[in-house]
Amino acid sequence: MTLRHILLSMNDKRINDNAANEKRQARTVSLQSSAPKDTSATQHNSDAKLPEITSNAEEQRVRDDTSIKSPLPKPATVTHPWLALAFLALSVSLIVVDGTIVNVALPTMIRELHLNFSQAEWITTIYALIFSALLITMGRLADSLGRKTILLIGIVLFVGASILAGASTTSSTLLTARALQGIGGATVLPTTLSTVNSIFQGKQRAIAFAVWGSVISGMAALGPLLGGFLTTYFSWPWIFYINVPLGVIIVIGAIFFVPNTYGEKRGRGLDVDGFLLSSIGLGALVYGLIEGRSLGWWTPTDPDSLLPISLAAIAIMTGTVFLIGFFLWERHRRSYKRSRLVNIELFRIRSFFFGNIAAGAIAIGEFGLLFILPLYLQNVRELSALEAGYVLATMALGAFIAGGLAGPFAQATHPVTVARSGLALEILALIVLGFILDAHTSIFIASAILVVYGFGLGLASAQLTSLVLADIPVQNSGQGSAIQSTVRQIGSALGIAIVATFLAISVNMHTDNSLADLSINPTVARSIEHSVADSAGSSLIALHHGVGDFSAFEPSLRSSMAQALDHGFALGSGQAIIMSTVFIGIGFLATLALPKPQQSLKTTA
Repeated sequence: MTLRHILLSMNDKRINDNAANEKRQARTVSLQSSAPKDTSATQHNSDAKLPEITSNAEEQRVRDDTSIKSPLPKPATVTHPWLALAFLALSVSLIVVDGTIVNVALPTMIRELHLNFSQAEWITTIYALIFSALLITMGRLADSLGRKTILLIGIVLFVGASILAGASTTSSTLLTARALQGIGGATVLPTTLSTVNSIFQGKQRAIAFAVWGSVISGMAALGPLLGGFLTTYFSWPWIFYINVPLGVIIVIGAIFFVPNTYGEKRGRGLDVDGFLLSSIGLGALVYGLIEGRSLGWWTPTDPDSLLPISLAAIAIMTGTVFLIGFFLWERHRRSYKRSRLVNIELFRIRSFFFGNIAAGAIAIGEFGLLFILPLYLQNVRELSALEAGYVLATMALGAFIAGGLAGPFAQATHPVTVARSGLALEILALIVLGFILDAHTSIFIASAILVVYGFGLGLASAQLTSLVLADIPVQNSGQGSAIQSTVRQIGSALGIAIVATFLAISVNMHTDNSLADLSINPTVARSIEHSVADSAGSSLIALHHGVGDFSAFEPSLRSSMAQALDHGFALGSGQAIIMSTVFIGIGFLATLALPKPQQSLKTTA
């Protein structure tokens, strides 16, 4: 699933943005017709529409920061708007499928490319990391240079990177390709969202977003199945090659049917320094989290190291310093009224502040889970990639069922209640799964639990998005949406870095000395035990089938070894799932701080 709930949420967000824009335009017309000459009355009425802040000074501060100096862009004139929508939806489908298709193929890629655990983490993390770092910047470039222009550049880059990824025979080449895919994905996504919003209006706009969201949802559900099918019946490179014909179709369609729309001007200058500070900070932080297990969390594991502390520790500290510097730099640019990568003043709005904490923490837990499950299903349970895809698709089934119930539930109660209920179901399902998971857990029972988890996900994701953006001033709805999307992408990168690292540590702990009672040379046994975590569990497949060095062991001994190591990997996986649950629990606690329906907006200060 991976990017599924992000894009569903962004779809809901864009509908909210559209409604907010129309509301703003209607308010402007109303003010002009009712009091065209009384500027004080007009100002009073306009102020009444803004969110209430706890003090007049704070109110003016946020209003000054979010004011628009140019009118909202008019809808573009398009000869075939529905054909344009089809190609825009197909464009963003590439991004969705790429995020969901890789996880289920990852165990096969690990075995065939001989990846270690850290490299496996980077295959999925580097895409989300670069995606999140560039998302807001690429949206700004598209507004200035033309969205169709940037879309075409992004598609060509994404397809080229997909060809490179499929042809990769080494981890370094594959990682480079995934990084380029991240750049392409960050280029494509904001252009499609804003273009759809520009070419439709009124009732057609609502229909367009419903169609657009349905296509994305379907592709998200199809991703694990498609990845499993291609990996099982063809080979893993085809999960990337499938992007080539789709990319060609999109480029041809975009050239002929998608208009080149532009956004409004946003202050003076491009925040290059903010981009560099945030990108370096996030990159260094994620690097330290992923490599800490191999490089040492504080003391270097390499006895020949010339440094008193490990590179991982240095990276984490450097990343923290750069991110603090980014925050201070954004405040500095605000004081000079220059354009900024992130409008940090929005975080003074209580619902936005705590909503983004919730969204980020939940993304850490959810994306960490999606790293764990394919490894367990394919390495311990020996399911094929397609069979694992079927199991993962049960989450999409639960989310689909919840999609039809979330709206009536929210109308009968409140979106906050729906979001909390969904998160509670997610937590309950994962706690049960984490504690019952072993080498012989029924796949049917595990799938049933994942349906419940998916149902909770379906309730929580869309409602949480609307809650985060509910009190954002109309003028800043686009910036608020972009920040929320970035927070979710950062959460996905951190989720893989944190939860996957915990998985490796936990698996090492449970496989350590697990072969001590068997008649195996202690040194050899130790090496085999360590290979389980180091290979992300792929050594279990070789052990099950007596491949390579394991062919030297008697079948009965191999069976005993496999039983012990499978048990250790399953226990480690269960504990890592509990760790994912902890982060979702943090997100749940953050929703408790969201304003209640009857409360006025308050700031975090």
